[in-house]
Amino acid sequence: MYYLEQCLKKVEANPQRKMITLIRLGEAYKYNSQHNEALQLFEDAQAIQRAHKIENYEDFIYQHKAKCLMELGDNAQAKEFLKSALAIRKDKGVESLITSTERALQLLEEG
Repeated sequence: MYYLEQCLKKVEANPQRKMITLIRLGEAYKYNSQHNEALQLFEDAQAIQRAHKIENYEDFIYQHKAKCLMELGDNAQAKEFLKSALAIRKDKGVESLITSTERALQLLEEG
C-alpha cells in the first residue's frame, strides 16, 4: 500500500490517474481486510469520476464497491452496484467484463 500511497501523491494534479490510483489503493485495503477504508477510497474515486465525467471507469468502481460490500455481508447494496456495473458493461459490449459481473451476481444469488 505504501507505493500506491506514494503514487497517489504524484498524480494529484491528474484526475483520471488519481481516480485509477484510488481504485487500486482501495483494492489493496480490501485485500488487507480494511473494508471501510477501501469503501471510502472507492467513494473518493467515484466523486472524481463524476466531477470530471470520466465514464470509462464507472463500472469498475461499482464492481469494486460491490465486492467489498459482499465481503462485509451487505448483499443487497452489493447487488444494486453489480446491476449498475452490468448495465454499463452491456452498453460497452465487452464480453469479458459482462461475464465477470454476471459471475459476481451469480455468486451473490447462490450465497
